Parts: sequence; structure tokens; C-alpha cells
Amino acid sequence: MRTNLLSAVVSLGQALALAQDTRFEVEFLAHAVTTKSPGHAWVCLYRGPEVGPPVRSCVGFFVKDEAREFLALLSANDRPSIVRSSSDDDGRVATVAYRGATTKARHSAVEQVVTQWKSRGYNIKWQNCADFVEAVALAAGFEAPNHPGVKYPTSYLRKLGDANPRKLAKVAPES
Repeated sequence: MRTNLLSAVVSLGQALALAQDTRFEVEFLAHAVTTKSPGHAWVCLYRGPEVGPPVRSCVGFFVKDEAREFLALLSANDRPSIVRSSSDDDGRVATVAYRGATTKARHSAVEQVVTQWKSRGYNIKWQNCADFVEAVALAAGFEAPNHPGVKYPTSYLRKLGDANPRKLAKVAPES
């Protein structure tokens, strides 16, 4: 009887563990240029049960030396970068945001992209925060918009939303 009870508890534990990861979503956020910031785009990943609060983790791609952030914008040279947690982008509020569902496999692919970007340099022309968002969007299974040239955070997010009208829902008002 004790073995049957133990087996039942183990089976229940396994079922609960599987239920924990049944919902996967990704949110793409950006804020506009201000006098203190050149604008920024970042992503938040959600995973969890079908009902109840999901686990949220946010990440962004930044110039490593933020004191020289504007210098990086003016230079075509690669700058050291950092991929770091960015739950609220240091207190700034997103002015544009879109959210969509993805799968467990796509969620894992996104985590691999985040890991890969940890070894990249920052370049305003071809490897900036909006390019990071695009890499995450592709890994999550969304369509990348046709956006030649430098990608600016808020305009790129709007185009990402326009390219995925049935997959991404707008979740933040624009200022």
C-alpha cells in the first residue's frame, strides 16, 4: 500500500510539473527617444500554467558602457555589449509593445538566441537592441518585417506588429 501511495504521489508530481509549462508567450517592448536615452527595445518571456500567473523574465541588448551609449550611436565601430535582465528598462515605460503565443520548442530556441547574443558586439547599424528583438522574434516563430537600414526601436516594433497581425496583439498604448 505504501508503494502504491508513493507511486501516486510521484505521478501527481510529474503531472503538476508538466502542467507548469503549458503556456509560452513573448512580449516585444520599446520606448521612444528622450533627452536621456536614444530609445530601447527589449523582450519579456513568459512561461507557466494555462491558468494562473506565468513566470516572467525580461532581457535586453545594451552597449556595455552606458556612459558611452551616445558615442556608440555616432560610431560605426563595434562596441562591447551586454545582454542583461531588463524588466522595466531601468524605470522607463514602454510606449509600444506587442505580445504573442509561442511553443515550448520556440521558447527554447529563444533562450538559445539570448545566449548567443551574449558574445556579440554592439553596432548601431547592424547589431543593436532592435536587431536583438528581431532575432528573438524569428526564433519565436514570428515574421520579420522588411526593414532595410538601421532599425530604431519604436518604429521597428510597429513594423513587427504590422507583419504579424494575427499572431501579435498590441498591449501598450503609443505616446
